[in-house]
Amino acid sequence: ETFFAFSPNNATIEAFAGLEDTLSVTFESDIFEVDNYSVLASFEGDSTYSLSGEWSGDVVWNNLPCDMIRDEPYLVDFYGNVLTHCPPFESLDDTLTLEITVVMPDDDLSEWRAEESPNYPADPDFIWTEPTADTLISGEVISGQIFPYPAQEFERCVSIIWEDTNPWDTLQISLDRDNSEVFGLGNDPTFTDTTVWAPSPFIQDPAYITVLNEELCWTPTCEQIRDEPYRFTFNMTTVACEEVQVETHFVDILVLTRSNGLLDIVPNVFTPNNDIMNDVWDIDHKDDFCIVNDNVKIYNRWGNPVYESEELLETWDGMYNGNPVANGEYYYVITYDFIFEEKQYTGGITIIDGPSDN
Repeated sequence: ETFFAFSPNNATIEAFAGLEDTLSVTFESDIFEVDNYSVLASFEGDSTYSLSGEWSGDVVWNNLPCDMIRDEPYLVDFYGNVLTHCPPFESLDDTLTLEITVVMPDDDLSEWRAEESPNYPADPDFIWTEPTADTLISGEVISGQIFPYPAQEFERCVSIIWEDTNPWDTLQISLDRDNSEVFGLGNDPTFTDTTVWAPSPFIQDPAYITVLNEELCWTPTCEQIRDEPYRFTFNMTTVACEEVQVETHFVDILVLTRSNGLLDIVPNVFTPNNDIMNDVWDIDHKDDFCIVNDNVKIYNRWGNPVYESEELLETWDGMYNGNPVANGEYYYVITYDFIFEEKQYTGGITIIDGPSDN
């Protein structure tokens, strides 16, 4: 018989003889003897004698602690004797040895996952996608997702969540800093290695669950933008009695830029006539932390500047020195630096239906 630690256990023993025979059963084992073990077994049965030819009883051994787990089985010897009711009135003996092996309970599958931290607002430019293959690996099971991170001046976090239903498990989670390549780049991520001790191995609540939740936070720089994601290696350790299991899991973070250094749309025409439609010249551009030293200049057809700004998101209403400029052709020059690369956009603008032709 296999008995499980921390759990209720019993083994039923039965003996049979003739209907009117007298059947007696005795037993012995050191698992019933005081001072042998930290938890003793008991035997539950009505009597060791039966006049009906049938007998049964239960060896009960509950809530066995870690020190009762061993490879060698525990032995319970049963001795049976039958006195036959009919001639030739024989006395028959038989023996049975019950072997009890105490093992750890079945380890219910624990779950681990990584998800966007609820403590940080969602970024509309970066959608946290549903799981996709080959991006986050749990042991040999591919079941994860890539986390897009914009390079920016404030950190973002991924919640690392581990759920375990075994009350005898001590859980340890640690970030393998030696095998996570971002460490040593000058802006190390933060993660608190954590241990959650087993509360009590004898909890018998089927709804029990231990939840470990820690946040991996990082503020990647513009220089760390690349096509390949950065891999973070986590070691998940389960300790139950003397059994130690270690699983390795990965989280991939892809450092992106909101604009990839490009402007979406530069308008070539607008109508500053106060009809609330296309009244301003407005560059369609995502605000990007990695774009610096931006400058916008607009010239008239004689090469004279009529507008200048050091902000790409600023709009031009067609005014110069407090007066509307004339309808006609204008020329823009947009310059900025993106990760130490100089960028320039040039092109024409047509103003029509303006308030003045001067």
